[in-house]
Formats: sequence, C-alpha cells, structure tokens
Amino acid sequence: MEEPVMALVKRRVLYIGTSVSLETSDGLEAVQKPLCDRYPVGENDQLVVQAIETNLIVLNTGFQIQFIEEPDASVFFPFSSLTFCAAVRPVTEVNAPSGEVMTKFVSLNSELTSQNTKNPAIFTAITRHTNGKTLECHGFICSSDKDALDIVKTTTMAHIRMRRNTAMRDK
Repeated sequence: MEEPVMALVKRRVLYIGTSVSLETSDGLEAVQKPLCDRYPVGENDQLVVQAIETNLIVLNTGFQIQFIEEPDASVFFPFSSLTFCAAVRPVTEVNAPSGEVMTKFVSLNSELTSQNTKNPAIFTAITRHTNGKTLECHGFICSSDKDALDIVKTTTMAHIRMRRNTAMRDK
C-alpha cells in the first residue's frame, strides 16, 4: 500500500533558477559552475541576483516549488529524478600566485563557511530532466543556515525512505 503524499517541510526561499550541470562531475563539484552562473559572486560585492519568491516544499515523494505570486503554479521534482542535494555557501578566495579572486560553493558544514557568513545559505539540488539526459542544478537562497540544513536533511531522509519502500514493494 502506498503512503499518502505528505508535506514534511515548507520554507520560503528565493529560487535563483536552474543551470545545466556537467555529467562528468559529481557531488559538490557538480554544483560549482551552475551555481556560479546563477549566483555570480565577485570582487566588488555589487551582487545582483535575479530570484523568484517561492515556497520550497519537501514531500515524502519529492520536492515542489510553489510560486508566491502564483500559488496555483508549481513545479514538482520526484525523488526518482534527484541525484544530489546540499546546503552550501559561496566563499571567495584569492589565488595567491595569480591574485585572481575565485568563488567556490562550500558545504555549510565546512569551517570555511563559518568564517564567511556575509553570503546566504543556499539549498541546491541536481535533478535529471524528464528527457533522461540533462542534469539540472537548482538553487534556492534560504533565510538561514538552519533552513538550508533542514531542507537537506528532510530531503535526504525522505528519499532514503522512499527508495527503501520501493525496494520492499518490488520484492
């Protein structure tokens, strides 16, 4: 018997959009370029990010983006399409030999992020597009580190539980 669909976590976030993720990288490496495309941090601190106010809802079957200005408009991503998720923060570093300022998106659990709190926490998720070929990296600016970490924890636990239930049903 299938569980009814339930909302597990709902957070108001700023959706910064999606960008294609490279198939050749995984984990945090896979989110670097897509997030740099959507959240361009630079030397001058004149950051202008285009974002849409949304509710991010983690369900027991996937996650859903619900647009604040159009509450009836939503986009659903089933857990079967999810390949990775994380709570990150952009951190700028200077490359000593070249003097170039570089941005990296680092896990909120890293010591680097505790020293660089001027940028917000971002929940990021990589999903496989319905065409089955393209990986898309989505970014959501969160109100707090706790919100981003709660979304990751809930998404991960629900994803694991759903896979376990599917495996038991298929036996």
